[in-house]
Amino acid sequence: EVRSLEEAVEAVYSGACYIQFEKVSPKDLEKIVREIRKISDKIIVGAGGGITLENIEKYAATGVDMIVTSAPYRAKPIDVTTIIEKV
Repeated sequence: EVRSLEEAVEAVYSGACYIQFEKVSPKDLEKIVREIRKISDKIIVGAGGGITLENIEKYAATGVDMIVTSAPYRAKPIDVTTIIEKV
């Protein structure tokens, strides 16, 4: 987990294969991802923290490879009833 572009660059040069940003705005994250890709197109970039169903599309558009969210845990339950009938 990194908190800034500087930390991300250090992680890339240190040989990290995955970095994750927490609570970075989509606008800032897009700029950061663009800079990281100039250094390495192989590193996996993730985003987490504050991502909801309402803003997930904005995060997906930043160029990250992975999105981490706990939104499904807070989602409204759905009825997944199964009916078994004798045939």
